[in-house]
Amino acid sequence: MSDTGLLDQLNRSIRFGPDGSIVWIDRPAALAVLEKMRHRPVAGELKRCIDTGSFSGNRLISVSDYREDSGLMVALMSTPYVRDADDHRVICLHGFEFTDIGPTGALRAAFPAPDVRPVSVTAATAHMRDTLRFVAFFPDSILGTLPEGYEDGFYFREKFVEAFETRIRPLLDTLWTDDSFAALRAAAPEDLRMAAAIWVHLHEHFHCSADLPVAVHPVLKGTRLAGAFEELRVDLSAMLAGIDGLVGPELARITFEFILAFRLIYYGSSFDPARDYDAVTSVALGTALLDAGAVGPDGAAAYCLATGEMLRAPLRNLLDRLSEAETRTAAALSGGAGDDRQVLYLRSGFENLMRDLCAAGDHPVIRRASFHARHAAVLDPAPVALVPAQ
Repeated sequence: MSDTGLLDQLNRSIRFGPDGSIVWIDRPAALAVLEKMRHRPVAGELKRCIDTGSFSGNRLISVSDYREDSGLMVALMSTPYVRDADDHRVICLHGFEFTDIGPTGALRAAFPAPDVRPVSVTAATAHMRDTLRFVAFFPDSILGTLPEGYEDGFYFREKFVEAFETRIRPLLDTLWTDDSFAALRAAAPEDLRMAAAIWVHLHEHFHCSADLPVAVHPVLKGTRLAGAFEELRVDLSAMLAGIDGLVGPELARITFEFILAFRLIYYGSSFDPARDYDAVTSVALGTALLDAGAVGPDGAAAYCLATGEMLRAPLRNLLDRLSEAETRTAAALSGGAGDDRQVLYLRSGFENLMRDLCAAGDHPVIRRASFHARHAAVLDPAPVALVPAQ
């Protein structure tokens, strides 16, 4: 039996209170399960929790047996999907086994992002499978104390590939010319998985390396429009990072088109920009590319995507506008966090810029009633959820 199967057995032997305390336990059954898991370092931690009668305050995640390319994540937590008969969230052990096949060492060295781990899940507990519908899992979901210095988030790269195959590829085949996104459409499955891994690695790198890192300034970038500013800035930076010499020109092109397809097509056609910040990025990006002629209608039947400098120039121009706004705002803060009124005022600058970018063009196909809604109409209304687990 897999280790996650054993964790399922352990969940049947223990009941937890809202603070992580053990309110009921079949101790012989629980210890029998841990004996079968004795090859995992986390088994000793679980036994100490059982002996003390509480998981609260313990280190409830284990990747200490993490080898070069695999590991086991175990956490005590609740999710919206595990509920009791009274519809209350149930706290229980969640876990998954994974393989970690991320970007090359050269790319990691050039663009360090220590807090991101793109993984492929090989097995999961029954309760965790609902959470795996999402694209990512972050440690702030976990009850209790994490190991010192642990901040890793897990990105499930197959979810990106699933969204591409089920949502984006049909749109490209239906609404775009054959030579648009050519490298992406011809990519092998493993290249798509690696493109997803490279994307999330670069994404986290540029979140952390900005003048105003989002982790340090969450309020400054915490609204729908300010969040869209951050996400668009980050992924334009990733697209224009110049990684050809680090991963090879073909994989670099696939990764570029992978990110562009999600930002330009997926989010805007799958979610409502009035409610979702990722969808706002699609509208702003679509406006810029349509106005620059980098995306255009090819007759009445399809859209076409420019290549080379005709595509990259408007992307650079858009990134320059966002980066300049970031730099000006950082200078206004003068190295400090700013008081609440100043932060809200500066945040409004990001918000107003995104409003301007979304409304800048007067190209008729950018209106949601045509460009993104035309894409949305090709597919059913239920997208693969590409949001972190809550």
